[in-house]
Amino acid sequence: MRFVLNSQLTLPLAILIVCSGCTNSPSPSPSTSASSAAPSAPAQRPYSLPTELRLDAQAQRTGEGAVLVVGTTNFPDGMKMWIEVMEGSRPEATDSNVIIRNGRFASVGLTQKDRPYPPGKYNVRFTAYFNGAWQSRDVLSIVGEGGKNLRAGQLVKLTDRDVVDSDKIVQHVALLQFPPLSEDAVAIATVKHAILTVPGIGRSATNIEENVKLFMSPGTGVRPGKGWSAKSQGNRVYLVSCNFINGTSGEDEAVWSVDLKSKSVKYVNKNAKLFSWTPKD
Repeated sequence: MRFVLNSQLTLPLAILIVCSGCTNSPSPSPSTSASSAAPSAPAQRPYSLPTELRLDAQAQRTGEGAVLVVGTTNFPDGMKMWIEVMEGSRPEATDSNVIIRNGRFASVGLTQKDRPYPPGKYNVRFTAYFNGAWQSRDVLSIVGEGGKNLRAGQLVKLTDRDVVDSDKIVQHVALLQFPPLSEDAVAIATVKHAILTVPGIGRSATNIEENVKLFMSPGTGVRPGKGWSAKSQGNRVYLVSCNFINGTSGEDEAVWSVDLKSKSVKYVNKNAKLFSWTPKD
């Protein structure tokens, strides 16, 4: 796929070919003595199910304003959970593959219909089933098939209260405070969702974020780099940059300006102008 505004604004879209060489690692010296070897790490104590299971969570922000749900728990490492931001009884933003590691967990960045969540309190639901489709053999060996080794309580619920051998699931809703957005994040979000008009060719079919995704389609040679960032110019005016890999040319960036008082967005360099427009068909 190739988009051309004019001959001066065409992004190179060649497929980036990365060639990796081979290196030879030296073999350990046969003269190395046992006494000089690094001491081995102490063996970890085997995990056993605690009497009371806990899950503590809080919300953080990424630099672009998405919400990360992070926390600690004493459920076993390797256990998989769903984390969902709820809109009433309906999940609105979801990460279906949250894995507990070293007693900690973190979701991907969650957004409200591709926009940062406004600050405030939100219901966040945590769910886990205990079967082979959800959990590894190691986790099931601890919690039991269907969670039979778990004790029902605040976090662990019975799926069928009418039987004595009901399966168990984790189903817990926590009310979390989503923190305020930084002005950098507001500036980035404003640019991403702006739909610009380019002189001579008209209004873009989609917003800047969608345009960038289109130009980074597989096979174009254009791919994500360091991502989005914002730099204050004073008086609530920001330069917003999208860092990307421009085929064989390497690292590159597109730059826009945004005035947060007027919400006015303008492209600054050639890459930004190219990324600011896609045709309707």
